[in-house]
Amino acid sequence: MTATRRSPGRPPNPELDAALIEAAANLLAEVGYDALSLAEVARRAGTTMPALYRRYKNKNSLVLAAIERDVEANSVRFAPHGSLRDDLIGLLEAASGHMTEDRLRVLAALVLARDTEPELVQRLVGGVLVDNLPALTEIVLSARVRGDGTTASDGLDMIAMLVPAIVVTHGLVNGSGPDRALVIRAVDEILMPLLAAHARGSDHAAPADRPAP
Repeated sequence: MTATRRSPGRPPNPELDAALIEAAANLLAEVGYDALSLAEVARRAGTTMPALYRRYKNKNSLVLAAIERDVEANSVRFAPHGSLRDDLIGLLEAASGHMTEDRLRVLAALVLARDTEPELVQRLVGGVLVDNLPALTEIVLSARVRGDGTTASDGLDMIAMLVPAIVVTHGLVNGSGPDRALVIRAVDEILMPLLAAHARGSDHAAPADRPAP
C-alpha cells in the first residue's frame, strides 16, 4: 500500500493568527505604525519570529490583516426605525458607536503613516466609507417604497462618505464620536437637505442624462 503523502507546511493555527492580529492592533494603537515592532508582536502573542514570518511576510501585511479584522468587526448594523430621518439618525449613531478610543488611536496612527504606507490608510478609511453605502442605499430605497420624502437611490456614494467624515472628524478632534444631539443636527442640517436636493436633481434630469435601468 502506498502511504499518503503529506503536503508541506504546518497546519493552520487560528488561535495563533488571532493572537498575532490582536497584538499588532494593540501595539498600533499604543505606539503607531513606525514604532511597531514585529518582535514585540511575537512576544505578546506568545510565539516566535519564525512563526510570525510563516504567516506574514512583513509588518505591512500583518497590519493589513489587523485592519481587515477591524473593518469586518465594525460593520455598521442597526435596526430600521421606519422613517427616513430616524433611520439616518440610527445609521449615524451606529457609526459613532464604533469610534472607540483604540480605533481612533489606530486611525490617527495610520494617518501619520500615510506618506509611507498609503494603502493601509486607504483600506481602513475605505472600509469605513464603503460600509456605509449599502446601508444608506437600503435606507433610501425603503423610504422610496414608503413614499417618505425621497426617490433617488443612484449616486449616493458622495453622500455616504459624509457619514464617516462626520464621525471620524469629530472623533479625532474630540476623542469620541458625536453625541445624539450632534447626530440629530447633522441629519437635519446636512444629510436630509442633501438627500432632498439629490432627489430633486434626479427628478429634473433630462431623460438622456438618466442611467439606463
